[in-house]
Amino acid sequence: MRSRFEIVTDDQGRTVFHFLGADGAALLRGLPSRDRYAVKVELMEARTALRLRNRFVRHADDDGHWFAVLTKKDGEPLARTATVETEAMLDQLIEQLNSNAVGAPLLKHLDA
Repeated sequence: MRSRFEIVTDDQGRTVFHFLGADGAALLRGLPSRDRYAVKVELMEARTALRLRNRFVRHADDDGHWFAVLTKKDGEPLARTATVETEAMLDQLIEQLNSNAVGAPLLKHLDA
């Protein structure tokens, strides 16, 4: 299957966008919200931010795993990447997001 964005509503009524890789793994997750429209706007902002490497803020967790937060122009968070084992793997993930997510299709709204 092709890489794609999805907007999903969970059983608690929260809506979130995901970017899924070709294997279906969630590589990027937006912030949950009860406002579907706000999530759609954030998805559009994320598509723009994904073109810019400086919008990824890298973090290492207490276990030594890595993830990045995708930010808006003002530094506010938009989404978080999947957690990976090494900083080199995070570099690869960010490159994959830069290459594939910008033009990826959006699947229609799904319920979890």
